[in-house]
Amino acid sequence: MYENTLSDFFKTIQNHDWITHSHICIYRAILELWHQNKFVNPVPISRLILMSMSKVSSNATYHKCIKELVKGKYISYVPSYNPYFGSFVHILVLSFTAN
Repeated sequence: MYENTLSDFFKTIQNHDWITHSHICIYRAILELWHQNKFVNPVPISRLILMSMSKVSSNATYHKCIKELVKGKYISYVPSYNPYFGSFVHILVLSFTAN
């Protein structure tokens, strides 16, 4: 499951020129949290933890990448505006099609 999702991600991003190393690092960190959550969706996330895991140090870059990963249909994101509760991410099934 995990390996297929990561493999499909790397196959899919070959067709998306907008993907940067920051997107890849954040997506990979989300997958690690999904793994720790026993592959159950949604995955609870914390911006600070995810930024630390992905080595993304800018809040602007983090939010931009999350927004673009949602737009690209890699993840679905449910933000929490409560400081005591984290946000949630759903790992979406990627439909890889070769060109």
